[in-house]
Amino acid sequence: MDPVSLIDILTATRAESAGIDDAQRVVTRVSVDSRTLESGDLFWALCGAKHDGHRFTSEALRRGAVA
Repeated sequence: MDPVSLIDILTATRAESAGIDDAQRVVTRVSVDSRTLESGDLFWALCGAKHDGHRFTSEALRRGAVA
């Protein structure tokens, strides 16, 4: 994936930021699995049949997710 800013992702998806400090930060990858995150990644929290990804946002940030 080509690097893209958080503001561009928010605009393209018509999403709202939830406490993002720097919307100009660049995202290098997107992941829905907090265990695979690397610094600079965006964690996309999804609600599934067994798990709610929002439960893993703290772990995602500890692993270096930009949002």
